[in-house]
Formats: sequence, structure tokens, C-alpha cells
Amino acid sequence: MLEKEKIESIEDQLETAASDENNELIQYDEKETKAILRKVDWRLIPMLTLLYVLSFIDRSNIGNAKVAGMNTDLGLTGSQYNIALTVFFFPYALLEIPSNMVLKVVRPSIWIGAMMLAWGTVMTLMGIVKDFHGLTGARAAVSQLRQPFEERSRTDMTPQAWGRRSWLLPGQYLPSDHLPGLLYLMTAINPVVGAASMSGALSGLLAFGQQMDGIANLSGWRWIFIIEGIATVVVGTTCFFLLPDSSETATFLKPEERKFLCQRLRHDAGTKSGKVDLQDKFHWPTIVAAFTDWKIWLAVIIYWGNTISIYGFTYTAPSVILGLGYSAANAQLLTIPIYALGVIGTPLIAFYADKHQTRWPFIVGPYCISAIGFLGLLSIPHPRLPGLTYAFLFTLVKPNYWLGFWFGLGISVAAVIATVVLKFEYQRLNRRKETEGTEEEVRAKYGDEELTQMGDKSPLFKYIV
Repeated sequence: MLEKEKIESIEDQLETAASDENNELIQYDEKETKAILRKVDWRLIPMLTLLYVLSFIDRSNIGNAKVAGMNTDLGLTGSQYNIALTVFFFPYALLEIPSNMVLKVVRPSIWIGAMMLAWGTVMTLMGIVKDFHGLTGARAAVSQLRQPFEERSRTDMTPQAWGRRSWLLPGQYLPSDHLPGLLYLMTAINPVVGAASMSGALSGLLAFGQQMDGIANLSGWRWIFIIEGIATVVVGTTCFFLLPDSSETATFLKPEERKFLCQRLRHDAGTKSGKVDLQDKFHWPTIVAAFTDWKIWLAVIIYWGNTISIYGFTYTAPSVILGLGYSAANAQLLTIPIYALGVIGTPLIAFYADKHQTRWPFIVGPYCISAIGFLGLLSIPHPRLPGLTYAFLFTLVKPNYWLGFWFGLGISVAAVIATVVLKFEYQRLNRRKETEGTEEEVRAKYGDEELTQMGDKSPLFKYIV
């Protein structure tokens, strides 16, 4: 009996030792670590940027199609065109949670590739729609197919999900030596973030360049959908072969590099031991906390300030410019400089926000500029000045734009107020957490799993303000 207990004890010790060995971080110096992460960047960032460009082009090209004569050919009224725009967002919002559930079981390369093939096919078929019903049905279908792509690319296909360290992830304790990693992370993902602005410029350029009106007896606006849809199908096909699934299975990395990234992710999950499972766990208290935390809802207002203005601009800018008296071709071209400014401004703002280790002034500043722009849209007295009105994107000939401009002004101001409120609240919470003791004292009071489940309420979690 004693011999059996002794054997079992030895086996337990061996198992524990093996577990400790597996969880021991592989050591690389700073130069080697950067080289590994650069390999990940060069494999992920260009592909993701291309996917995002196509994604946003396919979302916004309806504005270019309208200028090219879509409304006239389909006999759309102004209200019907607005419905065709709006119908995109209902399936997009409703499928947010279900698609997140599917993401737990489907490989990224298969999921993203399949979704791009499907929505590229639908986009191509939008080039042959005959009426309002066909257009709205196709827009709704594209929405359903694009939403899972964006969710997957944001969760599993970002550099952070491959071992980039970021201070912006709820539920993580990140030591001070992670700050350089944050700067490198934001620099690395800027091409992906800036893809939205880039796509707007490319969409206008493509619409101008596709002088195909009459080819195969199809109107030029139909070719906008067909060509951009085919491009999405082609790129979607390559996802099955070129898009890696995770750091655990990436064939372009050496086995020890894969193990290093996986252990790095476990370590960054919020525990000192690094023994947290990489797989996300469905945790109802976390779900409830997300819906009941007032800070989340203020962040929603901040996000609305961005997206409402962007989509309102994207869908109407070509039409507004056309209404200033420019030709349809020139209206397509004149959207490009505006988006080009966004391509330049996005990385600059992110760079300086990281350099100064702060966020709120770089949110408030652009929103104040946006509010000033909306005030200009509401105040220009002479619609016969096309150069000035182009600069503000406004024409008094269309008075029913006023409601949209007032709403844009209101949401920009609301976003500024929400940002300032969160700034002071996050500073208050950080000060309170500093009074709860040192890291050693906190870890003596709470276990690793408990600290992880606490999320941003963990005493070790600090907000960047």
C-alpha cells in the first residue's frame, strides 16, 4: 500500500514537472523577439489590409453607383435609396452575437475565405439587379456575409492575437515593460485601421476609371459592382491558402517560435504563471457586466460619433458633390482627396497618441474639428460658391440635408462630452486601484483565475486615459 502511494506520488511529481516545463517561457532576446513578430506582421498585415480595403469598397460603392446613374435606371426614389442604404445595418447588428459564437469553432482561413467568396458573388450579382427589391435584397445579403468577416478579423487575425502586447485589452495585467510593445502594436495595425479611408479613395478612383458604360449592353454603374465583386471573389479564394489560422498552427513559423508566441499569449492573459488557457470561455457574469456598465455605453456614444459621420459621408459625398454642379466623373474624383487626408491622418494621430501615452486629447481633437465642419455645413450662405461648398461638402439647394448635418453636429459634441467624462472616471479608478496595495499584495489576496475573471475591475488592470 505504501509502495503504491509512493509510486503515485512520484507520478504526480513527474506530471507537475512536465507541466512546469511546458509552461516555462522560451527565452528570446529583444532582437530575436522583434524578428519573430516582424515575420507575423509581414504575413498578416498586408493580407488584412487588402481584405479590409475590399470590405469597405464593397460596402460603400453604392454611393458611387448612384452618381453613375443607378437611381435613374432602377427608378429609385430618394426614400428607396435611403432604405437600400439602411437595410445593410439591420442584419449586421443582429448577427453580431451569433457570429461570435460560430467563431469559436471555425478556422479563420476557412471562415473568412468562405464569407468573401459568398459576398463577392452577391456583389457581382448586384450588377444585374432590375429594381428596388433586388437591390435591397442583395444589400441585406452582403451585410449578413460581411459581418462574420469583420468579427473574425478583429478577434483572431490581429497582431495582438498573435502575441502583440496591448494595454487596451480588458482583463489583462500588463507590466510597464509592455509599453514599447503597445507602440509597435499600434504602428503595425495602422495599415489595417487606415484601410477604410484608403478604400474610399480607391472606390472613387475605380468608379472614375471604369469608363465601361455600354459594354455588354450594361450601364457603367453595373460594372462598378461586377468588377469589384469579382476582385473580392479572387482575393477570397487566396484566403484558403495564404491566410494563417493562429500562432499555434502557423507553418511559416518554426516550432519553437510557435511555442514562444503561444506561451507569450498565455503569459499576457493576466497571470504571473502563464497557465491560462488560450481558448476563450463563455462567462455569463462578464456578458452581464458588459451590458450594465455605464462606461461601455459612453464608449458606444464615442463610437457612434465616428461611424455615423463616416457612413453618412461615404454614402452621400458623391451625390452632394454632383449637386454642386460637377460632372459625374469629376464627382467621383473629388471624393479622393478627402479620403487621402484620412489615410494620412489616421497613422499620424495613432503615432502621437502612443508617443504621448494618452488617448483622450486625440479623440476630442478630431471630434471638435468634425463639429466645426458640421457648423460650416449649416452656415455657408452662398451655394453658388462650389469651391467653398466642396470644402465643406454642402449645398443649400438640398435643404433636407440640414437634419443630417444637425444630427452629425450633435453626435460629435456628445462624443466629446462622453470622452471627457470617461477621462475623469478612468483617472479616478486608477487612483483607487493604486490604494489597494502592491502587485504582490494583490496576488496574495486573489488567484490567477479570479484576477482574469475580474476583467477591468482587477486591481492590476490600469486604464490608459
